[in-house]
Amino acid sequence: MDQLQRHHSHIQQTLNAGQFDGERVLDSQLQFQPKGDPKQSFTVNGLNLVRQRQQSEQLHLTVQDRGTALLTFDASQTDRQLTQQIDKAVIPLGLRAAATESGDVIFSTSQSDFQTLGQHVNISGQGHRYPAGQPNRIKVQPEPQGIENISLKLADGEQIRHTMRHVNQGLQQVQKGLDQLRNFQADLDTKVGKAMAGQSAENIDTKLQSLQNSQSFAAAFQVVSAQANVHRHTVVALLK
Repeated sequence: MDQLQRHHSHIQQTLNAGQFDGERVLDSQLQFQPKGDPKQSFTVNGLNLVRQRQQSEQLHLTVQDRGTALLTFDASQTDRQLTQQIDKAVIPLGLRAAATESGDVIFSTSQSDFQTLGQHVNISGQGHRYPAGQPNRIKVQPEPQGIENISLKLADGEQIRHTMRHVNQGLQQVQKGLDQLRNFQADLDTKVGKAMAGQSAENIDTKLQSLQNSQSFAAAFQVVSAQANVHRHTVVALLK
């Protein structure tokens, strides 16, 4: 079991190390995302628009190191209105909110921010959706469960079979991720080939030489655009 846990930790470390421009490029489903930090969705057990629908209630949702949001469940509002209200309330916490067809509130945040949640949130309310009194420490549930969230249990035969099912699912995710990366690489090679078509080394050298005689933005843009067909806003960013 200890060895299995070490392998699991190594997988998480490897995924976190796979970065470009300081951001992870693989989400917990091993989906490749070349731009922006991958997103992670999760639910909070008991936080459902349908549950206790006849009761209006105010909940305080506290996220570790981020603060507290006030969620108002007004029984007179539609699910759509409630969802929009919840979404607006949790934006300052670095979250976004939506709802499933069954009424479960599903939150999303970046993969890196999700790891800082500590796997729990605190909720206090008026006793309808959660017990009243002290804040309730509720574990978040990744949706869908990713390879980093596999529960490794080997106490008995059923738990072993459960773990093996998750391991097999993880292997399937690995294969899908590899196929996606190969397709991305092939597409990138094609685009680079088209962009560089007709550009000889002598032609590029001539354009670079002309840049030495003029440091204007127009000249820089002309040279870079000629080489790689890069958009203007990209050139501006590179020159800053």
